[in-house]
Amino acid sequence: MNHIKCLKTKRFYLHILIVLLCALLKPHPSIAVQQMETKYFTIIYDDGGEYTASQISKFCDEIYEKLMAQYDSFTDDPRVTCIVNDAIDLANGYAIYFQNTITIYATNMDYEFRGQSNWLKNVFVHEMTHMISLKKAAKGPVNFIAFGGGKYNTNPDFSVDVAFYHLSQPAWFSEGIAQVGAESFGSERWDSHRDMLLRTAWFENSLLSMEEMEALSGKNHVSSEMVYNQGYSMVNYIKNKYGYDKVTELNNTCGYFDFDPTIKRVLGISAEKLYSDWYAYLDNRYSSYRKRSFEEGEKVLDNGSADYYPVLSPDGRYLAWLSNRGKEYAITDLMLRDMSTGKTKRIVKNVDNRVTWSHDSEKLVYVRRPERRPRFYDIYTYDVKPGKEHRISKSMRAQDPSFSPGDSLIVFVRNLGGNNSIAVINSNGADLRFLTSTHDGSQFYSPSFSPDGTKILFNIYKQDFDRDIGLINSNSETYRHNWEYADSTVGFSDSTSFAENSDFKLLLGSKFDERTPRFLPDGKGIIFSSDRTGVFNIYKLDLETCRVSRLTDLYGGAFFPSAGNDNYVYYSGYKAENFSIYRINLDSEIERTENIIEDR
Repeated sequence: MNHIKCLKTKRFYLHILIVLLCALLKPHPSIAVQQMETKYFTIIYDDGGEYTASQISKFCDEIYEKLMAQYDSFTDDPRVTCIVNDAIDLANGYAIYFQNTITIYATNMDYEFRGQSNWLKNVFVHEMTHMISLKKAAKGPVNFIAFGGGKYNTNPDFSVDVAFYHLSQPAWFSEGIAQVGAESFGSERWDSHRDMLLRTAWFENSLLSMEEMEALSGKNHVSSEMVYNQGYSMVNYIKNKYGYDKVTELNNTCGYFDFDPTIKRVLGISAEKLYSDWYAYLDNRYSSYRKRSFEEGEKVLDNGSADYYPVLSPDGRYLAWLSNRGKEYAITDLMLRDMSTGKTKRIVKNVDNRVTWSHDSEKLVYVRRPERRPRFYDIYTYDVKPGKEHRISKSMRAQDPSFSPGDSLIVFVRNLGGNNSIAVINSNGADLRFLTSTHDGSQFYSPSFSPDGTKILFNIYKQDFDRDIGLINSNSETYRHNWEYADSTVGFSDSTSFAENSDFKLLLGSKFDERTPRFLPDGKGIIFSSDRTGVFNIYKLDLETCRVSRLTDLYGGAFFPSAGNDNYVYYSGYKAENFSIYRINLDSEIERTENIIEDR
């Protein structure tokens, strides 16, 4: 009898275990996958990816044909699969050239080392250039063969390995031709960010050597980016001096083991001579910077190579910012410094993007990915006194959050399907409403309330232009438009939309890049970063006189300004492969100009 009861008990627990396993293994709802067909491409996308896929379908075939002709790389089976990925808040793209597959992430790039571009076209041309050029340069169907031999179980053991690669193309050249290729289609350009990296490295005698540019691995995230950057500059130098046909010839005739003989054969000079000629070109380009003096203000702190987004609490007690804390790569944490004692501590790990204070100086608001299934950015707040974090959204795909006066609302940018919208949510996570409605690839950044709460200041980027600064009413009516389209391959109309009562106004609109605006504490002006001189500096706009004052004069660059109640502007300055936090007096003025709004 006891034996039967024991069997029943075991069977009962077995049933419970099966139920639990079924619950754990229950499949998640599937995502509908769709596709478009063009002459050469099958474009695969999921729900919400129609805009991105349709935009790619407009230019993919023409670009593909031109690249095939440029590299003399026509094949009998040229069809390519293009996968659109909008399942994560990440900007990326990659090509698997031996599989004829390219993957593009719908989210636009917003990276401290890169300027603004037409993201989809840029990444498409970049990766397609990789696919076609590397396939043309490859020697045979095998990627890698290694022959080895050795003697073991002796003292000492030894082995000899000989590797045969299918090509010997260094990273600087592979990435350089991809970026020069994108430039030839108007989707890439040598912008102020790229020039900053090259100029500061030249100024500080820290340019990568030819050998260091051969691989993307480096001592830190700056070194890896410099391979892209110097490669872009050097390939551009080759194109301008020797012609574009020599660039493609370098690609198409590279050998098995070493790229240096290819340079000698095609350009008639050694690799060392090419590097020294390019270096002389940089000497001529940047020589004026040796003769200048600069004004950067006071360095406040330097916790790592990546110190971003400084913001002083309204009561002046704390400075919050993001830092990689000396790590090799720019994985940043939220930091807090007591301005009276200088004591600094990390309060939240793995925080990206802008951080702002509540107006009572008790909370910080920011975005980060959740610990589990970290695909999308969500909004979090941190209470300073109890030291507790609160998550207030779920899969919101948010960035750049900021409190309203009174701290009852949070304005932020929502990312979805390659498009951005400015949105407002209650600080408890309820009552989401949208202030803009876009479906043309426009991007928004850095929204914030005016001190009186009536206006919202923000950055806007229109495709193929640059970042400008605009203003709308904070009580704009909720506006969401439903698009209907019969043929998704046709694309969409330009539909950047503001509500009728938004009173949209362009505060700064020019051929220059104006970014990360913030109101001054009294609401009478704004501060922002701009590359008006070719170098990013900090500027102040007086909203009453419409005059613009430049506060800094750097050879590197100044970004992410915020004004405290202590009459200082805090910003992140770049030099010596390092972003550090600086401050400069708000009353500093190097030059003053009239603000001119171009007809855009």
